[in-house]
Amino acid sequence: MGSALTVWVTNDSETTLGEPMKASAPALSKPELQAAIAANPSHRGPTDLEAPTAEEAQAAFRKAKGETFPNVTITIGQCDRDTIGPGVACMSRIVWGPGGEPVERLVGFAKSPDGWVATLY
Repeated sequence: MGSALTVWVTNDSETTLGEPMKASAPALSKPELQAAIAANPSHRGPTDLEAPTAEEAQAAFRKAKGETFPNVTITIGQCDRDTIGPGVACMSRIVWGPGGEPVERLVGFAKSPDGWVATLY
């Protein structure tokens, strides 16, 4: 099954946009997709993201919030490219201290020369 792609075309003699044209592209097989990624690594998807390990995420979050919440714990879930800044954004479960209720929040992680940095969104 192919996916639809909208392409805007122009008339060679004019500089205004023309009518949209629909084009179809066939779906790639897994080997074709792997070959395309190997040929051009910029085609990598979210599964190739560099995200912090559980220990790195915990250390980065404690560094960011530890003075106010010294017993905070964080568990990261699904991560994707961060659209706000560099790095990744991860859905996370945060417990601000012993006996605290867990809250689900989006946390950004970016790698600095000194290691991972966490930002609570």
